[in-house]
Amino acid sequence: MSKSVFISHAVKDKPLVQEIVGLIEEGMGVPEDEIFCSSLDGYGIPSGKNFVMYIKEQLLEPKEGDAIFEE
Repeated sequence: MSKSVFISHAVKDKPLVQEIVGLIEEGMGVPEDEIFCSSLDGYGIPSGKNFVMYIKEQLLEPKEGDAIFEE
């Protein structure tokens, strides 16, 4: 089952993404277990799961997808 929010970003944007995840949780009321972001502890791939298969599952039906682009 996929999460409601899927976030993808460049490594250098991790601090910005941490703030965005906080905003999604606190400002929009989306619970942590409905947000996928592989770079943040607790939001990524559960231990023991196949990386490729888990990412594919998360991309199937998210209600929102966020891609962070910054130069």
